[in-house]
Amino acid sequence: MVAEGNVDNIVFDAFFADRRGTGVFVEVGAARPDYLSISARFRAAGWKVLAIEPNPDFCSAHRAAGYDVLEYTCSDTKSDNVEFFVVDSKGAEYLGGHVSFESFSSLGLKDQFAELYKKVAASTVLRKIGVKVRA
Repeated sequence: MVAEGNVDNIVFDAFFADRRGTGVFVEVGAARPDYLSISARFRAAGWKVLAIEPNPDFCSAHRAAGYDVLEYTCSDTKSDNVEFFVVDSKGAEYLGGHVSFESFSSLGLKDQFAELYKKVAASTVLRKIGVKVRA
């Protein structure tokens, strides 16, 4: 499954098509390795992917696929056990797949997303976990 708007293929083809197997792709907020993944296109071309992802469910999916993943979230500070909002969309259909935690999970919901979240809150489950934050 390609990323939204085919952005993974657009970027790869425009800038890196001649660099098979020679790059390193850093993906902050890697989500799943196989659905709406920007790094999947680069991994398929032989690139080393450095996946950074705070959600333990997504980290498990990367590890199950044999991929390395760093279980952190990124910010401008370093801290441990920081509150992270995990929003489960309960498998809503989207672009030929089913969305789980991709949509709203974050250190906090910015105003525009908080308003959007209110519209879909009835069809989601919110839980809070402690995560490691690295700058």
